Amino acid sequence: STLEDMQWILNNFSHASNTFDLTICNKKTELVHQPTRDHFPAVAPTVCVDGKALKIASSFTYLGSIASNDAKMDKVIESKIKKVSSAFGKLYHRLWNSHDILLKVKVDVYKSVALTTLLNGAESWTLHRKYINQFDTFDMRCLCTISNINIHNSGVLIKRNTSGIETILIKIRLRLSDHLSSAYR
Repeated sequence: STLEDMQWILNNFSHASNTFDLTICNKKTELVHQPTRDHFPAVAPTVCVDGKALKIASSFTYLGSIASNDAKMDKVIESKIKKVSSAFGKLYHRLWNSHDILLKVKVDVYKSVALTTLLNGAESWTLHRKYINQFDTFDMRCLCTISNINIHNSGVLIKRNTSGIETILIKIRLRLSDHLSSAYR
C-alpha cells in the first residue's frame, strides 16, 4: 500500500471515530515505518491524523511481540530471553536448587514452562544462526543450573534426555508444515 492509501485509511478511521464521539489521541498513536530493502535507510513518511503528524517510533510492542523498523528479530529474542530468565531466576531457591525435588520433575517443569514460553510464536520467526545460538546458550545455562553440573553442552542434553533448541525449533516448524499440508488434503 502507498502513503496515500495509509493516509486515506487513517482519515476514514478518524472520521468514523468522530461519528461515535471518539477521538484518536496523537500522543499515544505512533507509526513504525518498515522500508523495503531497496529503500533502507529511508526517510519515514509523514502521516497525519486530524492535521497533526504522527510520531515515528523505531519499534512497537503489542501482546508481547515486538515489531521494529528494521524487521530484525534482535529485540524480540532479547525480550523473550530476559523475561524467561527472570522467571527462571525467581524459581532458583524454591525449585532448581531444591534437593527434595527429583531432577526429572525439574527438567519437565523447565521444558513445559520455560521453553514453551521462550519459543512461543516460533512458527513465524525468521531465525538466523545468531538467534539460534542465543537460544542454545540460554538453554544450556538453564539446564546446567537445574542439573548442578558443569560439562559440555552435548553432555547436558544426553544426561537430561532433552533436545537442543535448534531441534525443537525444527520440530515446531515441521508440525506447522504438517498441519498446513493436511488442511489442503
